[in-house]
Amino acid sequence: MEEYLDVVAGSSLFKGVGMDKLPQLLPRLGARLCSYDKGECIFTAGSLVKDIHLVLYGEVMVCQDDFWGGRSVSHVVRSGSCFAEAFALDSVPATVTAEAAMHASILLLDASCFISIEDVGPVLLRNLVGDLARKNRMQNLRLAHLGCRTIRAKLISYLSSAAIEAGCDDFLIPFSRQGLADHLAVDRSALSAELGHMRDEGLVAFRKNHFHLCLKDL
Repeated sequence: MEEYLDVVAGSSLFKGVGMDKLPQLLPRLGARLCSYDKGECIFTAGSLVKDIHLVLYGEVMVCQDDFWGGRSVSHVVRSGSCFAEAFALDSVPATVTAEAAMHASILLLDASCFISIEDVGPVLLRNLVGDLARKNRMQNLRLAHLGCRTIRAKLISYLSSAAIEAGCDDFLIPFSRQGLADHLAVDRSALSAELGHMRDEGLVAFRKNHFHLCLKDL
């Protein structure tokens, strides 16, 4: 656990707590360290999740699976970020599946302890509310992308919001091509073809997940 204390202290969840307090605080939060191999399921839709999950190392894919096995990637969680907070705090079954996108180390924190710790409880709750608000904003953005009628319109919507988030027209996205296709609920081949058309028209330049948007009439 000690090797990850800097990641915990630097996370948005523990902002303002201070690294010196963590060795005493984490046991009071029921902290347990778990490791998952690439492709290993962390929890499935329908399961009761009681812990807030903080990624210390690696990446986690949060996906929505339908009854017939179709999958849509909701978002990717990276080191220093949390997931499953809403399910843990509301004591309701998960509506998504979480899977390790690569080898991952995750800190599990008992959600019920967050309200019972008086000395740093308000700080943790404020940070938690901030995280939930950001995720709600990102989910609303995704709904806006999905609401676009064509693949190009979805890409323009997504890449535009990514540029705004980055504060410039040159940025990295957190998805592979397949991940981006899943996120936008489109076929990977069709998405790659549309990106190729947009590049040929001078609208965008890209290499893997590095994108540069170019000013030109659409």
